[in-house]
Amino acid sequence: MRSRYVAFALGLIDYAVATSDPPQDADGVRAFHQQTRFLGLSISEHVDPGPGGEPGFVTFTATLEQGGLDASFTERSRFERRGDRWVYVGGVRLEG
Repeated sequence: MRSRYVAFALGLIDYAVATSDPPQDADGVRAFHQQTRFLGLSISEHVDPGPGGEPGFVTFTATLEQGGLDASFTERSRFERRGDRWVYVGGVRLEG
């Protein structure tokens, strides 16, 4: 999760796209990066996968600003192993 946050913050579009399944739209990731100030990331929970290939979960809060307004959110993200890497496969926004 931390590496994906850094990729969005630094505009590492290829990495953000490659670590999603299905891959995210590169133009959408680029626009999000350009319109957003990335102010912080806090991880409140992680659930490690089991030995049988189960998914892993990370609950985080991203502190963001867009157009001078708070755009922060909290999400519980699901990650699955694809070959030798973990990829983001979806998430649920949480009330916060």
